Amino acid sequence: AIDADFTDHADARWKLLLHHRPMWSSGSRHGSNLALQDAWGPVVDEHGVDLVLNGHEHQYEISKPIANKQVQATNATGAVYVVA
Repeated sequence: AIDADFTDHADARWKLLLHHRPMWSSGSRHGSNLALQDAWGPVVDEHGVDLVLNGHEHQYEISKPIANKQVQATNATGAVYVVA
């Protein structure tokens, strides 16, 4: 499970999550996946994930840091989400 993987590597310098459908996307074809936000967002926040990489939307976008479904001032308190 994702939670266990991050727990087992809690001291990793960088924490990345790569999966297909974007949790956050402004795309008009598919957009954000609310189910993933609810299921995996708390895990990303709890483990201090630095970067989340996605595809599926067929465009490139990068978010401001997000934690608890809110934009953060810096990446010290939130993950950056990339759709590529």
